[in-house]
Order: sequence, then C-alpha cells, then structure tokens
Amino acid sequence: MEWARRAACAHEDPELFFPLTATGPALRQEHDAKRVCLSCPVTRQCLAWAIDSGQTHGIWGGTSERERAELRRVTAFRDARLNAWAPGAVTRTGRSEKACVQEMDLAQMALRRVVPDP
Repeated sequence: MEWARRAACAHEDPELFFPLTATGPALRQEHDAKRVCLSCPVTRQCLAWAIDSGQTHGIWGGTSERERAELRRVTAFRDARLNAWAPGAVTRTGRSEKACVQEMDLAQMALRRVVPDP
C-alpha cells in the first residue's frame, strides 16, 4: 500500500474516519472525513483498496460504508450483465436489457459524483 503514505488522511486523527454510528453527530464526523478525502491525491487507490479488501467500516476513498455497499451492488450488477446477458435479452426478472443498462448508467453517474475524475 505505497499509496497510503501519500494519503491526505495520513496526518489526521484516524478516529475521524471511523464514526461510531451513521446518525446524529457522527454525520458531521463523516462529512469532515470526506472533506479530507476531497483534497487527497490517492482517493481512487484508497477506494479501490477498500472495495477489494472488503472494508465495511469507516470512510475510505471518500465513501461511507453505505456508499461502498451500493458501489459493490452496482459492480456486481454490471459484471453479471456483461458476463451473462446477450444483447437484446430479457433478464430472468423480466426486465429488458435496455432497462438494466439505464440503471447501470445512473449508477455510474452516481459513482462519478462520489469519486470525480482527476
């Protein structure tokens, strides 16, 4: 994890990045931690590491536990679509490929809001 040495959070109190709850004063703490991530040069590497290693607690790569869970869900959906569905096919749930692609596009737009392009 060479990138971790360059992380903006390396000089912050680690407790800032691990709110105890997802409500009340902890929301302010989450916001403050994400503000540090906004200026970080390794946000993408951090987020990739958090997802790949299954981090379920804390703020990583500018994302909360809830946001990473959503990213994992979207990634699993995208991977399933790319690996299993033929063009023009109808999914097992009866949804058209077009509807699935539209949902994937919306999820990708949401990801860009969480982790903007450099």
